[in-house]
Amino acid sequence: MIVTYGLILAGGSGERMKADLPKAFLQVGGVSMLRRSADAFARCPEIEKIVVVVPTVRTAEAERLLSGLKKPFSVVGGGRSRFESAKLGFSAISEDHIPENGFVAVHDAARCLITPEQIASVVR
Repeated sequence: MIVTYGLILAGGSGERMKADLPKAFLQVGGVSMLRRSADAFARCPEIEKIVVVVPTVRTAEAERLLSGLKKPFSVVGGGRSRFESAKLGFSAISEDHIPENGFVAVHDAARCLITPEQIASVVR
């Protein structure tokens, strides 16, 4: 069985944007970038589970933002760098015992206009 995960990285601080919130928590058209990205992954038939990496102090907030998502998801706290955050996300996936022939589609939550069709194309 092939299991395909969506790993959404949303651990940035938003510092360069001079925002009070991390970039992924800012809204575009009334919806947070994080939720927009997660919704696209949830609507993609090729994705079965989603792992979202956010700043550790925002895990509960992210869980609230993602409540009602149409796919199983988990939220994990990120690290001090993108590399560390990605590593923590992959660790969360491997703890879920991803099969040897599974896939992980990695995405930056700030690129929130991605479509389920684009994700499916990459996975295929």
